[in-house]
Amino acid sequence: MDSHKSEEIIEVLKEQPIAIRGKIKEVSVDMWGGFQKVVKEVFPFA
Repeated sequence: MDSHKSEEIIEVLKEQPIAIRGKIKEVSVDMWGGFQKVVKEVFPFA
């Protein structure tokens, strides 16, 4: 994916079932501030 728009990233990641996303405990991202919003919304237990 070649985007840094939070909404677009969230849309793509939410294509995965919550049963899979809910198992994610840790996420490593670069320094772009928008990733915090993405992680909180898409990976509720990370």
